[in-house]
Amino acid sequence: MAATDTPTAPVAKPCGASDTNRACLADTHDLAAAFAKAMHGDYQSQRNIAWAFSGASPFVEADPVQACAWRQVISATRPADATYADDDQKRVDCGKLTAGQIEAADRVSAQIIAGMKTR
Repeated sequence: MAATDTPTAPVAKPCGASDTNRACLADTHDLAAAFAKAMHGDYQSQRNIAWAFSGASPFVEADPVQACAWRQVISATRPADATYADDDQKRVDCGKLTAGQIEAADRVSAQIIAGMKTR
């Protein structure tokens, strides 16, 4: 399996000393804690991690397979406060992947869901 076939935490890019530093810090300061909460089933943290992986932040390394996997987790676990926007984001994040990448995302999401059930 490729490295992306398992759940991984988002990787922050280094924040510089420019005017964008505050934006960088805002996007990256809590990634590890958000990832841990997401792995324990916290819906908002799952959305934040999917967003971080999606490439929407210039300060976090994009990983489209991980983004899709987290969108799959959100759809599969369907918390009461999930919105239709989650379905739209899943279509966006998963829709740009190849068949092989979708298979990898399926494996990652299955591992995440299995891990959530054992916690």
